[in-house]
Amino acid sequence: MKSKFISFIVLLLFIVAPFIQSDTSDESQPDVLLSLPPIISSVSFYLRWIIIGVLVLYFFLNKNKVADYFTKYNFLFVLFYFFPMLYAGATLTDFPRYISLFLLALILPIVITSQFHNNKFFFKHNNLKKVILFFIIISIIVSFQTVLSGLRFQGILGNANMYGISAVFWMSILQLGKKTRFNLFLTVITFITIILSGSRGALLAATLVIFFSYFNYIKKLLIGTVLILFIFTIISSFINLDFIFNRFNNISDSAKESGRQEIWNKAFHYIDLNPLGNGMNAPLELIDTGNIHNCYVRFLLTMGYPFTILTLLCLLILIVFVVKDKKVPKPLVGFLFGYVLANYGEDFFIGVGSSMFIYVVMTIGLISFYSLKKEEL
Repeated sequence: MKSKFISFIVLLLFIVAPFIQSDTSDESQPDVLLSLPPIISSVSFYLRWIIIGVLVLYFFLNKNKVADYFTKYNFLFVLFYFFPMLYAGATLTDFPRYISLFLLALILPIVITSQFHNNKFFFKHNNLKKVILFFIIISIIVSFQTVLSGLRFQGILGNANMYGISAVFWMSILQLGKKTRFNLFLTVITFITIILSGSRGALLAATLVIFFSYFNYIKKLLIGTVLILFIFTIISSFINLDFIFNRFNNISDSAKESGRQEIWNKAFHYIDLNPLGNGMNAPLELIDTGNIHNCYVRFLLTMGYPFTILTLLCLLILIVFVVKDKKVPKPLVGFLFGYVLANYGEDFFIGVGSSMFIYVVMTIGLISFYSLKKEEL
C-alpha cells in the first residue's frame, strides 16, 4: 500500500471520529431539538472499522518500516493495556475487548507516527484547523437551538459530555500551530462551546490545555480570557445560562446528583469483598451497568488492587516522560493530563474504537512523532 494513501486514511479517521457517536443519547438532554441524521452515525460506525482494518493491514505488511517509529511512549502506552489484557485472559472475562485494546494500542500509534513523519502535507496545521472549524460550525448549527431552549450544548456528538472532551482534543490540535489571531479566536469559540456543554471534566481538561499552551504567552492568554468574558456577558444578556452555570456551582455534589456516587458505592462494596478483583465482567454482573463512570473505580472492581497499581504505574511513568520531554508540544501534555482526569468521571480508557480512544492513540502518535524529531506539522 502506498504511504500517501495510508496518510489520507489516517486523516479520514480524524474526520470520521466524532461522527461515530453522533447518534448517542444524553440522559441530561432527553428532548434533543436538532441532531444529525442517524445514517451519518451508522456510516461512520462501519467506516471507522474499515479504516482501522486498513491501518492494521498496513502495519503487518510493513512491520520492518514502521518498527523505527516505536518509542518509549508507545511501549508504556501498550504496557498500560497489557495488564488488563493479562487479567482478562487469565480470568476469561471480556477478553475480546482487552486483547483488541492491547493490539490497537500497539499498532495504531506506530502507523500514525510513521505517516506524520513521511507525509506531513496531510497533517499540516492549516489542514487540521479547517477540519476542526468544520466540526465547530456544524456543532453550532446543530446545538444553538438546544442552548436557547435551556439544554446543554452537545454539538455533533449527541452527548454533551462526549462533545466537551472531544472539543478539548480539537483545541489541543489547534495549539500546535502558530498562535495567530484567527487561531486564538477559534480557540475561544471552542472553549465557549465546552463551557456551554456543562461538562465539568471537559472544562477542567480544557483549562489544562490552555494553561500548558499559553504559559509563555501571558498577553494572549489574558486577551483570550477577556474575550471569553465579554462574549459570555453579551450572551447572558439575551439568554438565561443559569442552567449551565449552576452545574459548576455544585461541583462537590456532582457525583451524587448524576447518580455516579451510587454506582461507586456499590462498586467499592464488591472491591472490599474481593480486593484481588471480580473479573472484567463485574460491572454488568455485579453493578448491573456497563458504565461505571470512573475508569479507576472500574479497574479496582474488575482487576483488584495489584493489577490496577501496575496498570496505573505505566500511565504515571508515561506522563512523567512526556512532561520531561522538551520536544513534545505542551498542548499535547495538557490534553494527556486532561484525558487522565476526565477518566475520573467516565470509562474512556476501555472504549474500543470510540472517539476518545481514536483521539488518545492519535495523541500518542503525535507525541512519538515530536519526540523522534522536532518538527512542526
